Amino acid sequence: MIRIVAAEVGRFPELGKAFYEHGPGLSYANFMAFLDAQVDNGKLVIEDTPRATDLFFGMLLHREVLSRVYGVKSTPLRERKRVAAAIVDEFLHCYGHR
Repeated sequence: MIRIVAAEVGRFPELGKAFYEHGPGLSYANFMAFLDAQVDNGKLVIEDTPRATDLFFGMLLHREVLSRVYGVKSTPLRERKRVAAAIVDEFLHCYGHR
């Protein structure tokens, strides 16, 4: 889907905006709200939740998305789950309650 939107956004700029607002942008907003709630509940220590959200999504999506977009490889589900768990562990190590 990312490839299709990227290929057509030049001809249909509203397509890119709509895709972002209803997909990645919505996910970012929801996750940021979740992080804010965890901070308010004292479960996480985050001074800048927009930055933490960017870091989390960046870690989670960077390798997988780029390898798929460029057709380099398809990572098996078991490996994607292992990487995702490691990313969550690192995120909590960084932002978990001290």
